[in-house]
Amino acid sequence: MGVLQRLVGAARRLTAEPGDWEAAQERASVRQTGTTPITQVAHRQRCRVSGLIRSAVIGAPGQGHGFEIDLYDGSGSLKVVWLGQRDIPGLTAGRRVIIEGLATVGRDGRCTVMNPRYRLIPLGKKP
Repeated sequence: MGVLQRLVGAARRLTAEPGDWEAAQERASVRQTGTTPITQVAHRQRCRVSGLIRSAVIGAPGQGHGFEIDLYDGSGSLKVVWLGQRDIPGLTAGRRVIIEGLATVGRDGRCTVMNPRYRLIPLGKKP
């Protein structure tokens, strides 16, 4: 890569909105892990996605849900639910994780993966 290309890239990073820069970092992480971008996940298809946990909550009583996270990869986000779980150690906001399971898309257009396999990405390490 030439000096001019590096300078142009640095200038873009300095002038980008914070959200744009973070999204680009997450998309780069997806490429490093070899996972599928969330926006490419299809209804009723097995998927392997990775990203940053933006929130982790316990579902409201009576809704039938257990532990739920919102996973973001720079291209989009999806909901991940483990039925019957109140907490899963290590799955906290700000942590990176790889999820494998069957995706469904609800009437609202939101993608959800129920009871998937997961692997935590070690803290402070690139995937």
